[in-house]
Amino acid sequence: MEINKFQIVFFPYLFLTKFESIKLLGVTIWNSKEISNRIKNEDLKNKIITLIEQNRIFGKPIQDIGIVNFRGWDDFRPLTVNEERIINEIRIVLFLSGVAKCNTNSGANAGHYMLTSDNFKIVYQNFKLDSPYTGYSSGRIVRLSDFGYEISKITYEKPPYILKNSFSYDENLLSTLERLKRKRRKSYRLILRASDALMNAYTNSEDVSFESRILELSRAFEILFKLPEKQQRKVFKDAIKKYCEPAGERMRRYLSERPRNIKVPERGSRQVMWADRFYTLRNHIIHGESVAERGFWFYGQPHYQLGLWFFLVSIKRMINESLGTKNFYDFVKCEDGCFVYHMGSWRKATAEILQALMKKGES
Repeated sequence: MEINKFQIVFFPYLFLTKFESIKLLGVTIWNSKEISNRIKNEDLKNKIITLIEQNRIFGKPIQDIGIVNFRGWDDFRPLTVNEERIINEIRIVLFLSGVAKCNTNSGANAGHYMLTSDNFKIVYQNFKLDSPYTGYSSGRIVRLSDFGYEISKITYEKPPYILKNSFSYDENLLSTLERLKRKRRKSYRLILRASDALMNAYTNSEDVSFESRILELSRAFEILFKLPEKQQRKVFKDAIKKYCEPAGERMRRYLSERPRNIKVPERGSRQVMWADRFYTLRNHIIHGESVAERGFWFYGQPHYQLGLWFFLVSIKRMINESLGTKNFYDFVKCEDGCFVYHMGSWRKATAEILQALMKKGES
């Protein structure tokens, strides 16, 4: 490897305005504002600042970019294959813990806090200290590369659909995922595979159709719940009932669609009814049927947003099962005809009080 060959890895759209750094999976993600304070080598510092500032919003350098740091602030050797794998893992964990915090709000102002998978784009940029040139590589099916551009003359503008909301995250979920990786690696891998599919669905880009989003979301649930070849609808609804139905939820009668447009009367909670409607939508898309715009909504709420909520509650309850603990008490409840996401903090507090009283009574 050339001594003069370096690489910087960063999240240009993470917007770490609230953080100096975030630590997870043995890696630190630093706010780009820390570059001047952390890098001692002046040539390296100036080169990295120049590279980072080529990422722009309306022509101005992006602030609060997330810079990945594996080894030390003056060590920017190219990452190994294993380190690149860890970076992708970090991307998924950051996404999960981020949307669990920022995308569970309701109301007209919810969009001011939300994140999408676009905020977790990763950039790998190679450079040499003695060269003023840079370039790019892009594309999956056909890889396009172009080099020989002067660094100061090539910029990367943030696409307008990428949200510029400050990153925040569910600290409990992030730390528990790290614990799950140490103690129940198989469960951890399952959640990451399912979440990777969810990220495909949860982009803000206009290039992804709602049909594609629903299919990726259904694939995420299929992976998470290990849905069988037969009776997928039933197993899916049973899983939603098990993990997402709060105690005492009102039961309702509804018609469940079957092949040849046969309608079967069923009775269940609004959560199970959502699962039934979502699976029907999935079937219509897979079989190439025309879906009216209203088909992508459930009682005034978009299926892709409700799907995210049910996915988050499901993984948190599954983590509880896997670790044999009560880390999470989240639930999605129907209130005044709409679903509302609850973090479940009052339930957690109540459970802790009851547990303390029981211990006191035993002593």
